[in-house]
Amino acid sequence: MLSRRLERKGYEIVMAFDGAQGVEMAHSERPVLILMDMSLPVMDGWEATRRLKADAATKQIPVIALTAHAMSGDRDKCIEAGCDDYDTKPVDLARLLEKMQALIVIPEPEPEPEPEPEPEVPEDEDFYAQMAREIRTPLNQIIGYSEMLAEEAEELEHAAFSADLQRIQVAGKQILTLIDDLFAPERIEALQRELPPASTTPMMPMERLMLLPFAPQEKKTQGAILVVDDTPVNCDVLCQRLERQGHTTAIAHNGRQALEMLRSRSFDLVLLDIMMPELDGYQTLEQIKSDPTLRHIPVIMISALDEIESIVRCIELGSEDYLHKPFDPTLLKARIGACLEKKGLRDQEMLYLQQVERLTTAAAEVEAKTFDPDSLADLARRTDKLGQLARVFQRMACEVNAREHRLKQQVQALQVAIDEAKKQRMVAEIAESDHFRQLQKRAKAYQEG
Repeated sequence: MLSRRLERKGYEIVMAFDGAQGVEMAHSERPVLILMDMSLPVMDGWEATRRLKADAATKQIPVIALTAHAMSGDRDKCIEAGCDDYDTKPVDLARLLEKMQALIVIPEPEPEPEPEPEPEVPEDEDFYAQMAREIRTPLNQIIGYSEMLAEEAEELEHAAFSADLQRIQVAGKQILTLIDDLFAPERIEALQRELPPASTTPMMPMERLMLLPFAPQEKKTQGAILVVDDTPVNCDVLCQRLERQGHTTAIAHNGRQALEMLRSRSFDLVLLDIMMPELDGYQTLEQIKSDPTLRHIPVIMISALDEIESIVRCIELGSEDYLHKPFDPTLLKARIGACLEKKGLRDQEMLYLQQVERLTTAAAEVEAKTFDPDSLADLARRTDKLGQLARVFQRMACEVNAREHRLKQQVQALQVAIDEAKKQRMVAEIAESDHFRQLQKRAKAYQEG
């Protein structure tokens, strides 16, 4: 991975995973150089570069374009977009380092200007506003990616994926609505009036809240791999090589056995041969990708067939990659590492979405007055933005419950006062009636007589 190679050369690396995030981090991190992949999701590298160069705060940061397309005219296109240089992938590190060193300029520290008086902003208000922005960012990314994938699924007529992607979009928009409601100015002001002046709950420093759910993670280099091949020698050789790399392996000798093992155990990757008895690799792959419980498992096809039709068929059926036997060990290791990293990111995303769904469910429970603050206890222990949101949600829900309890007590006290007033009014009405006066006169006459 390029970031590790540069870190070994002494560079400090920060990473963004789409163009929009890259533009945002360029403002916050102020790097001395940007390596810009031009094929980025959400906002591509061309548009991200144009925005950076159009902004006075970032236009001085040099940008080197990285692209896998070595087409004539690509360099001119990158330069027109505002890039300062251009390089192709796979990267030649020595060549790239020369270009980087030619562009990196360490600016001399400028004298700090006299600080201008800023309007006083309550500390809590500034904190809540910043926290709301940081929580919205990953949710907007999730919604954006799911909308993009939904369009692709519609074009490819993958109806099975559309429903799941639609649920992701709905859940994301629901939680955004919940955030807007929780951090509305009137809500914050009301909460600040009701809370004691000195909070007894220590707040997390804002720096601890800047970790995105898709922040750079250490690559998952180890995984549980199922090797499916009807030739025992091939299985043994492949498993020994994989185990030396730190993976755990299991063997299936035909497609039916592979499907049984996948449904009974958890695997991170399948290496699947095409030519097998009973159930061949094509049929096995098709059943894996048609099973909702298995289709998320990446599959790499390994076969002695080197025909383009076979490769195209495997890709169309859903395989992540295709390797020809005898395979190159370095290439196999790289392909496995890429598949495991992709699955790790997907597992992380699914876990995050499940936790977002828990907050959405909690919001419905608050509305139905069935919310239990302890139901979010484990989520509140997280140290990222989602954990912070869960803690704020718990606290505000407790405040709502306390407010309702106080209102009930006030209503009960008011009811007692109303009942007492009614009694007094009834006594007064009786005392002022003619019948009561006549009774008083008779009683007085009786006492005197």
